[in-house]
Order: sequence, then C-alpha cells, then structure tokens
Amino acid sequence: MTFNFAEVSDKIQSLYDEIDTIEAAAASKTRPLKEQVKELEDQLLHAMQDAGLKLIKGSRSEAKISESLRVSISDFAALEPFVIRKKALQLFERRISTKAYTELKESLGNKPIPGLSEYLQPKLNVKAAK
Repeated sequence: MTFNFAEVSDKIQSLYDEIDTIEAAAASKTRPLKEQVKELEDQLLHAMQDAGLKLIKGSRSEAKISESLRVSISDFAALEPFVIRKKALQLFERRISTKAYTELKESLGNKPIPGLSEYLQPKLNVKAAK
C-alpha cells in the first residue's frame, strides 16, 4: 500500500476551508455581542474603581478586580550594567532568544555555546495552492 501524500494534503486543506467558513460565520454573529461585552466590562471596571470596590456579586455572576504586575525594559543601556554588576540574571526568563543565539553562535564561528543545546522542531504547514 502506498501513501498518497497529495491526497492527504488536499484533504487537510479542504477541512481548513470548511473550518474557516464555519469560524467566519460564527465570528460575524458573535462580533456585536463581544463588542457589547467589552463596553460593559469597561463601564463596570471604571464604576468599581470609582467606588473603591474589588468584588461584587450578582444573582448569576461575580466580578472581581485583580491586578498583575507587569515589568518592561524602558532603558536597556541602563539595565545591562546593573545586571552584570549584580549578577542578576534571574531577572530574565529562562528561555533563549533564537535570534540572539544564532547571532552569537555565528560570531563565535559556529562553535557550540556552553550549557545550550539545539534541535530542529518539525512543523507542518498546509496551505491552499496558488
């Protein structure tokens, strides 16, 4: 038995097309409702903030204001010497930028970087033929 690659690829594309049609129809139906929800959420958030409330309960719902700390780098040139001086690498997430990794490795003559390993992750992309 032989595997018909083109037939399977075409079947995947047909299913993508069907999914796109269904999702487009659903999105057009839900868009006005989502906009209405967003407006009401904004109104409720501002009203709760103005009233100093963090939690309210209705007969069918509960609304709670929570906060998440977000940090952004506003001046990398100022941050970099601090991180080096304090050895504060823990400030950064423990993932490697593939772009920075590639650039550094190339600048080292493609020598391996200690403590890092690389692998290629396969990814299948099926799209409509032109």
